[in-house]
Amino acid sequence: MNESALIDQIYSTVADPNRWAEVMVSIADYLGAVGGLVDYIGPDGRSFIVLGRLSEERAKVYKEHYVSNAWSLAMRDVPDGRAVIVNDLLDPRALFKSGFYADVLAPQRIENAFGTRHNALSRGGGFGGFNFCLSSRGAEQAGHFLPRLQRLTPHLGRALEATMEMGRIAGGAQNMAAIVR
Repeated sequence: MNESALIDQIYSTVADPNRWAEVMVSIADYLGAVGGLVDYIGPDGRSFIVLGRLSEERAKVYKEHYVSNAWSLAMRDVPDGRAVIVNDLLDPRALFKSGFYADVLAPQRIENAFGTRHNALSRGGGFGGFNFCLSSRGAEQAGHFLPRLQRLTPHLGRALEATMEMGRIAGGAQNMAAIVR
């Protein structure tokens, strides 16, 4: 898929928020990633995730035990709208020795990730954004694909904001707006 078609797909989530998982998969493919997710972590540690081609079972383990992990702690300080290679923000050796890695990442063959925070998910003391998980092969090419994510980041942000606003207007409890209020 070319970038223009992908941007159109991103904005299609405004009309149909149920498409976010599908869009995360398309972007993951474009970035050479295993899968993608939209993640929100509330100030109380509660987490909400929209997964695109990632394990529901591992997401459950994450939500039960690992919401506070090396990656989430590193992403907390990233400026909104800036795409990063997450392992560049921490000592990966410590990550690879963690329960988070053993229980959530390793079973999915995830070694690294792209991440970007978004201010629409920073309300009330929480934070969140978009993450795209990389296998060892994808991690080797992360520097090549990071500019692609940076170009998509403003579109992801605008689509997320519009999705959330439409949810508020419609009162839809099924989308992200109801979760992050």
